Formats: sequence, structure tokens, C-alpha cells
Amino acid sequence: MDGRRDIEMEMLLSAYRDGELSPDERAVVEEALREDPGLQARLDDHAALSSWLQASVEKEADLVDFSGFADRVMAGLPPPVEERASAWSRFTVWLDETLTFHKWQAASALGAAVVLLVAGPLVWNATHKASDAGRMQGPLLAGGPGLSQVISVQTAEDTDAMLFKTESGTTVIYVQGN
Repeated sequence: MDGRRDIEMEMLLSAYRDGELSPDERAVVEEALREDPGLQARLDDHAALSSWLQASVEKEADLVDFSGFADRVMAGLPPPVEERASAWSRFTVWLDETLTFHKWQAASALGAAVVLLVAGPLVWNATHKASDAGRMQGPLLAGGPGLSQVISVQTAEDTDAMLFKTESGTTVIYVQGN
């Protein structure tokens, strides 16, 4: 066998011995074991090494007294923090993580906020001036039969609209395009 194939087979033999192979890999190793008697000897070596290693580790573990080990570990840990971090502390951590991991999203959000703060009032004023120009003034049908109230309505420049509230509480909307 070449060196690479030999290393791959050693890895497969070790995994085969430990029961870690898929059914397909297991079939490949079993076929190789039938064809090459030297592989069976290497598999036996893996079993012997594994048994020796397990016995050595168990022997060393038997020499150590593990009683109270978990208690000693827990005693070495800092006490749990009962208090919740302050709002400012949580905010600074959030801001730091946002700027560290989401730079482009944060920059985009900041840009959008600036645009809304600058352009928002300008658009608001422009739309309200245009709607004030198209608003109908005064009661159009005041005193009509069954009408108790005429409500002024904002419309676009090319549309007329009237909103009436009858004495019985019904609302009537009349819209007409120019």
C-alpha cells in the first residue's frame, strides 16, 4: 500500500474498532480485512492499544480522590450576579454590538433618519398648503332638508367633495371630479 492509502486505512480501522463507521464504510473495511490478513493483525493491534490505554487511564483515575471535586470547582467560581445591569450599561453594550457587527445597517438607518428629519417637515408643509388650497369653505347646503351639519373636507385640486351629517346620524359623502 502507498503511504496515503495506508494512513486512510489506519483511520478506518480505528473507527471500525470503535464502531464509528457508516454501513458503506464498514463494508469497505470488512472486504479489505478478508482480502488482506495483515489488516486483521493491525486491527488486533488497535484493540490491544485501546485496552491498554483504557486500563492505564482507569489506573491513574483510581489514584486520584475526586470526592468534593465539584464542590471545589463551584467554590472557585464568582458568585452569581443578582442585579440587572443598568439601562445605560445595556444600551452601551447594544450600541457597541450594533456598530461592531451591523455597521452598514446602522449607517443606513442613521441616513434614513436624517433624511426624514430634514425632508419630513418640508413635505408636510407642502402637502398641507396644497390641501388648504383645495379645501371647500363654509356650509354648502346648510339648512337643507334633514341636514344638521356640513363638515369641511380636504380634497385635491381637481376634485370637489362634500361631507354631510344628517339629523339621524348618517354620514353622506359626495365626491365629484372636475
